[in-house]
Amino acid sequence: MNLISTRQFVALTGLSRATIWRYRKKFPNFPQPIVLSPSSIRWVEQDVDRWIDALRKVA
Repeated sequence: MNLISTRQFVALTGLSRATIWRYRKKFPNFPQPIVLSPSSIRWVEQDVDRWIDALRKVA
């Protein structure tokens, strides 16, 4: 399991940080972060990749 930062998530998707947090609450299939500490949040890279692939299949 490879964990990525929010900054890396932004780079992979082109979404802003605000949009990522909005999508987290709005879309149930959106990848959820892993909270390591109050100031450290990571995302499972494979979950992000699967989400991107699912979007490509729909588009």
